[in-house]
Amino acid sequence: MTVRPIWSEPNTFFAERRAWLTWLRATLAAERERWILWLPVALGAGIAVYFSLADEPPPSAGPLLVGSAVIVIALSARNIRYLMPAIAVAVVALGFAVAQWRSHDVAAP
Repeated sequence: MTVRPIWSEPNTFFAERRAWLTWLRATLAAERERWILWLPVALGAGIAVYFSLADEPPPSAGPLLVGSAVIVIALSARNIRYLMPAIAVAVVALGFAVAQWRSHDVAAP
């Protein structure tokens, strides 16, 4: 396997990325009826992110992430192209916040 620096052939680099994004968009469009089934996966991903941290985040981190994600959803409400990824990020942030809240809830004094 050869390692090719991205600055040597910029047209090839960006063409490959555009092809990958085109494939991803087509795949997501084909799965449109099943998008809601990915919400528990996103929630679990947020929980996994919380428990994979080396240090405890500040108590305001979870609510700030959820609040930021809700603001992004409100700003992208008119364009479905940005709304669905924003909802996915919000659910990941919600999973993070729920895990953080539960950890603080059951913490021993």
